[in-house]
Amino acid sequence: MKAIIPLSALPRYNHYMTRATGTALAFVMSGLTGLAALAQPAPAPVGGRLAGAMLLGERPLAANEIPADLSSSDRLRVLAYIDRKPTQAIDRQIVAAIETDGLEPVATAIAGRLAAAQGPDAQALEAEALLRDRANAGAATFLYAYLASRYRLQLEQAPDDRPALERLAKKYRTLLERVRNSEDALFRVLADDLDNREALTAGATRHPRAYLPET
Repeated sequence: MKAIIPLSALPRYNHYMTRATGTALAFVMSGLTGLAALAQPAPAPVGGRLAGAMLLGERPLAANEIPADLSSSDRLRVLAYIDRKPTQAIDRQIVAAIETDGLEPVATAIAGRLAAAQGPDAQALEAEALLRDRANAGAATFLYAYLASRYRLQLEQAPDDRPALERLAKKYRTLLERVRNSEDALFRVLADDLDNREALTAGATRHPRAYLPET
């Protein structure tokens, strides 16, 4: 009877299997690396500064803070907003962001009500009430963005209650998508700038996307 030589004893077989295994492993690792890259959020298009200025009461955005890689159309729209000289006051942010005649009285009334609300919980409730009032329809997109920011602030500061955090994350996403679907490029940039800003509260580590099951 002839001796049966195992394939693993053949040099050419070993060489082939080593190469094949290495190629397969490299393919798998490449795929995992690609998935990890997809899971990472894109950088905030204006470094989170547009969101900070428009929604969080930070100092106004300056033209020299607009990144060079922002598309020309988005850059022009953000510059037009800056040219309208917004301040840290909410009403001036609304008027600078939304170029609609006669909006100032509405913006002033909105700003007064939001300023009277203390903390993100009360501010979210007030913004929800403002959105239900048809008199504020001209400022709806700004209010959507403002409300999204307050839901995110609530999520960052809330106790560690997973179901409650998931509810806030879903509400945040709903409002953010309304801003992203705006016809105005400024608000589309704002949505990405808000969503991809690392945190709204100093030291916060939670992001709504971690509490959305499908993400």
